[in-house]
Amino acid sequence: MDGMNRPRKIVGLLAAMVFFLAGTPLATLSVDTFDHSHRQWDALLKEYTRSKDGSTWVDYRSLSKSPSRLTGYLQELGSVSRPVYESWQPAQQLAFLINAYNAWTIQLILNHYPIGSILDIEEPWKQPVVRLWGQAISLDLLEHGLIRSEFDEPRIHFAVNCAARSCPPLRMEAFEPSRLEEQLEDSARQFLEDEQSNRVEEGSARVLVHLSRIFEWYGDDFRSRYGGVLPFVAPRISRDPQIKSLIREGKVEVRYLEYDWGLNGQ
Repeated sequence: MDGMNRPRKIVGLLAAMVFFLAGTPLATLSVDTFDHSHRQWDALLKEYTRSKDGSTWVDYRSLSKSPSRLTGYLQELGSVSRPVYESWQPAQQLAFLINAYNAWTIQLILNHYPIGSILDIEEPWKQPVVRLWGQAISLDLLEHGLIRSEFDEPRIHFAVNCAARSCPPLRMEAFEPSRLEEQLEDSARQFLEDEQSNRVEEGSARVLVHLSRIFEWYGDDFRSRYGGVLPFVAPRISRDPQIKSLIREGKVEVRYLEYDWGLNGQ
């Protein structure tokens, strides 16, 4: 995420090429000793997040008072060498990158806490705050130049978290390779079933579908795999077969909801 005026397709291929071609320092591990269960991150999420009204609230205040555990996890991520990462299965790579994005977003918030919104930080998605493979990169490059450009998986938009109230809720557990498909689908369904974020309004003459602006910003991502936003949304936003059919066929009016950039903090 990088503010309110999102282009539909941002692919940082050139930046990603530069990043991948850069050298890997000797400090990173050359063998795969990484914990793919992301145990440290999972424990942090379970301790410092709470669920309420379909949203996940992060206890940034408590985290800010004891930052060493998050720092330890980020160091664990940074210890993985590029050759080791490239030897992993795609599910291991994607789970790694999603968890890295979410953890570094929380670290960015803590770097500036207390704040009321991630937009209170100057160019939050362009700051080189992420440390991977010995490089300092931005959250934008991590999301668009790596996750989106390397994986044909639109459901990542319900997994990466921008620390805003209208963002799909931060999952209260780490993404794991062995459960990644299940977790991505569950995150997508939960977001679409939350009527504060997406809903169907039936009238006498029309069906109105209110969608998160995520679908407006990233509509192109859903075309290659699902045939578009509405075919993706149809089976997940309603259980009514007739409504599903109307949405899938595009015989509805679509409106995009305003995005609340307030901090997802307790």
